[in-house]
Parts: sequence; structure tokens; C-alpha cells
Amino acid sequence: MDTLQLMKSRHSVRQYTEQKIEGETLETLKAELKSAEEKSGLKFCLYLDEPYAFDCHISRKIGFKNANNYIAIIGKKTFENEMNAGYFGTQVVLKAQSLGLNTCFVGGTFSRRKAKYKTENGEKLLCIITVGYGETQGVPHKNCSIDKLCDFRGDMPPWFMKGMDYAMLAPTALNKQKFRFILRNGNEVKLVPRGGACKGVTLGIVKYHFEAGAGKGNFVFV
Repeated sequence: MDTLQLMKSRHSVRQYTEQKIEGETLETLKAELKSAEEKSGLKFCLYLDEPYAFDCHISRKIGFKNANNYIAIIGKKTFENEMNAGYFGTQVVLKAQSLGLNTCFVGGTFSRRKAKYKTENGEKLLCIITVGYGETQGVPHKNCSIDKLCDFRGDMPPWFMKGMDYAMLAPTALNKQKFRFILRNGNEVKLVPRGGACKGVTLGIVKYHFEAGAGKGNFVFV
């Protein structure tokens, strides 16, 4: 299954079975985390069989169940690093999807006090990704109308439309889709936040999706 097919099939999942991640699946996932670390300069730390981070009222309230495996993305708290956490985190969740695993990006709906991740030298937790075998494959999220998510003049190029189609598949904080793509001068694309929680991480996720759909050779980010 290619990247675009994975984006279509992948949905956020909060309820997992008790099946362990092991064997070749685990080794492939670890290799993907190492690749993401090398490309992003961030730490992608995998915690397995760790039931405490999501053992809290808010996690249960929004439906997390058996979320005992997660990836903590850690680095200096800069906007660039937050975007890289989302961008390269997307690389990881799509690889997980290809391995038959399910995932969910998480901002604050877990217990920081109970979670086992560690930071040092001014590092911060940028986001968490739960990972495991879902009870279901999740469901598509609702979308805003495309005119609220982009701005362009003249006819919309086919590559831009395809980029938007895949950007709209991207998971965003609280499913609010607080982003906007602006197309100018034929092939110049600007991605801007529209407020909301976890905006750096959200923009990184959306950027990855747009690039995959539009094709990097068809435009430049400005």
C-alpha cells in the first residue's frame, strides 16, 4: 500500500486490544523511529506495556482504552521542532499503519505525572503518539469546507486540489483543522496556522499530507 492509500485508510484510534507489539513488526517500527530521529533531530522514544500515562480521568473520559504503548517525541520547544514532531511523526504513523498497527496523536489528554518519558537539558515533550492494535480501524473525521482551508486566485491547479484533498485527511488538534493554504504566483504555497491547540504539531502533520498529495515537484513552500 503506497503513502496516499495509507493516508486514506489511517484514522485516529483510541481503543486498543491487549495484543503486544513484537517480533518483526516491533523491529520495523523501531527502525522507523530511528529514521525519524536522524531526519528531525528529535527523540522518538518508544514505551511498551506502560499503562500509567493514560490511567487518568481525562484519558478515560475521551475514550482511551488499553493505550499501553506510546511514542514520546522530545526536543527543544521551538516552533520548528513542533512542526518537525508533526511532520516526522506522520512518517511514523503511516509506517505503523502499513504494519497493521493503529495510532493517535495526543496533545494533553494523558497524565504527564504518571507517564514514563524523561527530558533533559531544556528538552520538552512535544507530543505523544499512542500505538497498538486497535479494536477498530477508526472512522473518518468531519471536514471543514475547502474554501475555509485555502485561498487562491484564478483556477485551482489539479495538483493543488489533490494536495488539499490529502491535507484534509490529516489528523488535527480536536479535529478543528486550524490551518490555511495560500496559493500565489502559480506554484508558491504558504501554510499558515489559524490558532488552536498544538498548532506547530498540527501544521507539521498537515504539511506532510499536502506534500504527499500535491507532489513536491509541483510547488514550493514560501
